[in-house]
Amino acid sequence: MMGWIENPETGTVPLTVTCFLMFLMSATGDIAVDGWALTMLSRKNRSYASTCQTIGVNSGYFISFTVLLAFSSADFADQVRSLTPTMMVPLLKWWDGGAVAFGQPLISLSSYLRFFAFVYLFTVPFIFLQSEGSPKTSLERDSDNQEEGDDDIVDDPVTIYKQLWSIINLKAMKRLIAFLAVVKIPFAFQRAVVMQLLDRGFPEQYLAGLALLQFPFEIIFAVLAGRWSRGDKPLGAWFNAYVWRIIFTFGMVPLVFFYPAHSSEVSMWYFGTVVAISLFNSFASCIVFTAGCSFYSRIADPAVGGTYLTLVTTLDNLGGMATATAVLYLIDLLTIESSEALSSFTSHWLGAPIVSINGFYIIVALCALLSFIVVPFIRNQVAFFNQTHDYDWQVKPAEKDRPTSSKEN
Repeated sequence: MMGWIENPETGTVPLTVTCFLMFLMSATGDIAVDGWALTMLSRKNRSYASTCQTIGVNSGYFISFTVLLAFSSADFADQVRSLTPTMMVPLLKWWDGGAVAFGQPLISLSSYLRFFAFVYLFTVPFIFLQSEGSPKTSLERDSDNQEEGDDDIVDDPVTIYKQLWSIINLKAMKRLIAFLAVVKIPFAFQRAVVMQLLDRGFPEQYLAGLALLQFPFEIIFAVLAGRWSRGDKPLGAWFNAYVWRIIFTFGMVPLVFFYPAHSSEVSMWYFGTVVAISLFNSFASCIVFTAGCSFYSRIADPAVGGTYLTLVTTLDNLGGMATATAVLYLIDLLTIESSEALSSFTSHWLGAPIVSINGFYIIVALCALLSFIVVPFIRNQVAFFNQTHDYDWQVKPAEKDRPTSSKEN
């Protein structure tokens, strides 16, 4: 794989095929786990699934991104080597191949992928062989699922895809799709904040240290978010956290503006401010994610199982990726590094020359304006979703879930 990355002319196709197969298998496992959670947990306990998902996603993101970013950085590795206690030096020498190798990362991408390939080979069969619960728990679960109308579960792929298409055409689902398409617009520039800081000289090792510091807090945040997301209306907590996430995301913009360009020196007060705003934003994001997953678990049709959850989370991810991709493209499009024409124009009309424009600030202003339109729309949709019932999200509602007028007819 490293050879494919280093030689894009010949390695693009095999790398694309390999990544496609990896994502295909991961997506299949994701659907299976979602369905397992729906059948294993009773309706009143489905909020635990979103808590577990939040902890799992944060842990996986931490291991696959933060740890890899930190330990593949030569500067961060040199700091670890210089701070290693004397008793750990022999272990460090063994790891480095006989001598402490300053200037070299602790791990490479190839060794990292190889290690977690063996982890997958061990954990997947282990999970497969595990029982879903004790006989008593299984009976209680079966009783709950029987009450929810799980007799109509379909295993035929063609029928499932037809059901998904019918689900997409439900009135409530159409509103949810519109909701997910615009919900992340107010903070769509969040990913660009890190890129702007790195472009201005913010050290990568500080960014890795920030992520390492955030991880234990994110686990605590996930547990707290799980408690606040319980019940039949988790979107109440979701909307409150959503508003705070917008506020904290915009609070990151001054960090970019006041950071001295092309400087690698970070003062304690500045880094402390970055840590504080990042933790608050992470807390709000965790509640938004957990409460959203709890809502998806509540509306999921047991007859479709994990495929329903995967459909909704895919629509959620598409909305986020589409807005983030558009923002990154527009920032690059609107950025003007140096232009004599711009300098002449601004000198004539503004009285002072402006030789460059950072598209990042234009996009931030645009997101701020759109927030005044999006947030009221989101609030109205949340009120609508809180009034929906199970039969609003099902193609063939269970008899007990049908409205009284339908039963009488």
